[in-house]
Amino acid sequence: MAQVKTVSGKKETWKEKCARTAREVVKRRWLFFPLIPGIIFFAIFKYIPMYGLKIAFQDYNQYDPSKSQWVGYLLGYPIRYHHDIT
Repeated sequence: MAQVKTVSGKKETWKEKCARTAREVVKRRWLFFPLIPGIIFFAIFKYIPMYGLKIAFQDYNQYDPSKSQWVGYLLGYPIRYHHDIT
């Protein structure tokens, strides 16, 4: 990996690299605006649905979801290791 050196020839510290990167991002902030729709799309359709995956690992109580018991991989075990399913 190439060494990043300042004008004086000293090696740049991690803190100085972060500060320089932050200055560059602020200077070119208009280039980041096209990323906003993609970030929103990712959050809505990829990240938020992950919350629903926890139901697969719970003994879900439909009348009071807060009382659902955590069972881990117990519910998936019979399906994965059933010998009749090939």
